[in-house]
Amino acid sequence: MAGALVALVALTVAARRYGHWPAPARAGPVLVALELAATAWTPSAVAAFEGGKGTWSLGAGRRLQVLLVAVWLAVLACSRTRRRARRSR
Repeated sequence: MAGALVALVALTVAARRYGHWPAPARAGPVLVALELAATAWTPSAVAAFEGGKGTWSLGAGRRLQVLLVAVWLAVLACSRTRRRARRSR
């Protein structure tokens, strides 16, 4: 998950800096912020579980992490296919 988070941040920064991918440039910062929140949630839930203070919906936190990475990849893929479609016209 750490690699996915680094890639998410790096590609969002690249999209915003170079302007090649407008959709990830717009949606990227929001998705990165949500991903960071979900990433903070997961170890907090693990610590709470190990400390006997409940589960804090540990499974939901992990699923949210994976879902946000999948959404970001879908945004990136859609922007890439739209750009290719515009070039071929």
